[in-house]
Amino acid sequence: MRKAQGLKGQGPRNKHSAKDSPSPDDALGFRRQERGPGGEVASVKSTDYASKLWGGHQVKPTPTYLGGLKLRYCLDDLAEVRGKVLEVGCGGGAMLRAIKAYRSDLEVYGCDFSWPSVRMAKERPEGVAYWVGDAHNVSLETESCAAVVMLDVLEHLPDPRRALAEIYRVLIPGGRFHLFVPCEATRARCTVCCGA
Repeated sequence: MRKAQGLKGQGPRNKHSAKDSPSPDDALGFRRQERGPGGEVASVKSTDYASKLWGGHQVKPTPTYLGGLKLRYCLDDLAEVRGKVLEVGCGGGAMLRAIKAYRSDLEVYGCDFSWPSVRMAKERPEGVAYWVGDAHNVSLETESCAAVVMLDVLEHLPDPRRALAEIYRVLIPGGRFHLFVPCEATRARCTVCCGA
């Protein structure tokens, strides 16, 4: 099984262009095999997430659509949080812009593997700092975030446990981790992700 190349050390101060973006192989654009609990092998085609654009729309905390519900639950979880909030897998920044709009007291940061999405997010920062980053190698100091948000990302990662360890590393003691994972993966993928 091939592993994606990490982007460690490429934090918010670095500037990147499209020509610097990883190849599709490095951007999870390859086929990989995963084992289920009974030893069965599932072949999973990964998507070239580095070239995708998502998350540029406006989000409001209304129960009329899934994005609105996610924001509403996220804001509830962040109610007591003070300080720095990071979204890993922020896409074009829609959720972070909404969080910042409803919680202007927070320092809000976002990283995503998709260069085009981060570029789109930076066009409308609205008080949020963005950078291209890897969930497996978050370029922040240890115990630097009061909260980390991850929505619809964990199930797509080649090494979910490593990403969770990285989130734990950047959270302050007692910090909040808000996670949303849809139940649409194969049984083998759920086993790899959750260790069930």
